[in-house]
Amino acid sequence: MRSAAELRKEKECTHIVATEALKYKTTIGKYKKALSQAKNDINTKDNELTRSNKNLEKAEKDLEASKTQVTNLQAELKKTQQLKDEVRITMDQTLKDKQALVDKKAVTMMPS
Repeated sequence: MRSAAELRKEKECTHIVATEALKYKTTIGKYKKALSQAKNDINTKDNELTRSNKNLEKAEKDLEASKTQVTNLQAELKKTQQLKDEVRITMDQTLKDKQALVDKKAVTMMPS
């Protein structure tokens, strides 16, 4: 049979081991919680990155569409400018032709 001193010593050792085990269990729990939070943070950042990538892809498509629209508008502007030039040339020629007719009539109507 064990003596009271041995039992006390065994009880103290058991208490020390139990206390250390509780500390380790608490620490492990904290680490698990921190790991879980880190995983959540990573998932959140991953979702944000995915959303940002989608927004970037949409912005790139919008930019390409805008570039195409600008190119089309530039082509229309060029055509409009050409038509304007043609109308101006035609009007100038018409005015010259009318002036020539007026001058011709004026010469024929002048008394000699």
